[in-house]
Parts: sequence; structure tokens; C-alpha cells
Amino acid sequence: MTDTRELRGRLDELKYVAGELRPALDALLNEPEPERVRAAIVARVCGMLEDAATAERQRCAAALERLEALEAALRKAEQFIVNGVEFGYIRMPDADTPDPAHETLPASALVAGGEHGSTLRVGARGDTP
Repeated sequence: MTDTRELRGRLDELKYVAGELRPALDALLNEPEPERVRAAIVARVCGMLEDAATAERQRCAAALERLEALEAALRKAEQFIVNGVEFGYIRMPDADTPDPAHETLPASALVAGGEHGSTLRVGARGDTP
């Protein structure tokens, strides 16, 4: 979902582009050699699009880096939980007890990029299956 700040930012970008192109368009209307001006406008727009694409690639690379760091942290937390259960520091509820603790490891594995839930499994009361 796109939030209002993002939409306002994009609108500001469009206003900037329109402002940048306005002098060139005015010149085109009054130019005896419109092809020369048209080529300059195309070059300018292409440059602006290339700059925007570069900025978007950098934003995506930063987001990917953050995602990888979060995934690594989640895997460490998952291992921490498993170790805590195995060594008796964390007590899991009985298997027949409806408790969100039973969903924690499978959910963390799905979020961390696993397809079928956690590869680290523990049973109730710390018994490994």
C-alpha cells in the first residue's frame, strides 16, 4: 500500500520535472529549429529518467541489504529459542495446549525465507521429535 507521504513525494518529483522542462518547451514553441530543441529535450528527459532509475536501484539495494540483515537476525533468534528449549531454559507448552508459542518457530522460518516452516523443531516440554 502506498502511503500519503510517498504519493506527495512523487507528486513533488513530477512538479520538479515539469518545472525543469517548462523552459525547454517554451523554447521549442519559439524555436526556428524545433528538431534541435526537441533533441535537447529528449536528451534531458532521458538523463532525468536515468538518474531516477539509478536512485531506485540504490533504494532497492539498501532495502535488500536490510532484509538480509533482518533475516540473519531472525535465524539467530530462532536458534536461540531452540537452544533455550533443548537446554531447559525455555519450557514449551504441552502440544495439546493452544498457545502461540507452537507457531513461533514455523512462522519465523517462513518470514526468514523458508518454504515449509522451521527446520529447527522442538516438541512440547523441550523434547525434540
